[in-house]
Amino acid sequence: MVQKIKPLMPSLREKKRYLAFEIIADKESFSYKHSADAINTEFIKLFGTHGMAQAGVLILKNQFENNKGIIRVSNKHLDKLRLALAMIKKINKKDVIVKSIIASGMIKKAKESI
Repeated sequence: MVQKIKPLMPSLREKKRYLAFEIIADKESFSYKHSADAINTEFIKLFGTHGMAQAGVLILKNQFENNKGIIRVSNKHLDKLRLALAMIKKINKKDVIVKSIIASGMIKKAKESI
């Protein structure tokens, strides 16, 4: 007989936020892979792999288009993510500015802002 693990109650789950962001560059369109690599690398450089695991940073692939996207993160680490985005200076050897647009508790509201 196989026993199933009981799911966590909603009150015990970690709360998450969705951060909409935009990459500003001169006539340049970046792929999801290059953008995600830059964001993950910068976050790890600032806070380490332990900080990355605690924050639960996840760049949503199906929400990335036209240099705009959505990142899911723990609500306690939202400011750390904003700092990591602000510190990104180059993506794929091109100068960029990464700007956070809005932070929301619902993905639908973050999607509407981009």
